[in-house]
Amino acid sequence: MGLSDNNLTLIQLSLLQKLVATSIFHITNNICIMFCL
Repeated sequence: MGLSDNNLTLIQLSLLQKLVATSIFHITNNICIMFCL
């Protein structure tokens, strides 16, 4: 039980990190575009 729970949380964390990274990337991209235009 403990091992499977650990794996699930690790997968969720990695997915969350990917989401955060992509959102930050898009936000910075939008800011750069706004300042450039």
